[in-house]
Amino acid sequence: MLLPPLILIQLELVLGIALLISCVNVFYRDMGVALDVLLQGWFFATPIFYHHWILPLWLQKPAMANPLAAIITAYRDVLISARFPDQNFTLVALVSSTLIFLIGYAVFTRYAPVFAEEV
Repeated sequence: MLLPPLILIQLELVLGIALLISCVNVFYRDMGVALDVLLQGWFFATPIFYHHWILPLWLQKPAMANPLAAIITAYRDVLISARFPDQNFTLVALVSSTLIFLIGYAVFTRYAPVFAEEV
């Protein structure tokens, strides 16, 4: 029962990022090359194969500011540890995912009429 809300939070984050990247890709064709580098850096900055608490204290808060880090930690809590995810991290993930989605949607709808001329 805890998994569907996490999936919706992740879907909201991914959709917002996809809207932003697709808009930028119309105007800057080399975005695909830069995106490979950005995604690889984001992968290593997200605690997927490690827990955030093994990082030094001065790196833990910036690491958990990553919205995907909070989602991955919540997935780990629900699926592996069979416990409720930390409400603070989940709330941070929900707020930041919603903010990213709203920004992505606003940018996409703002520039959508120009896409046909640019392509």
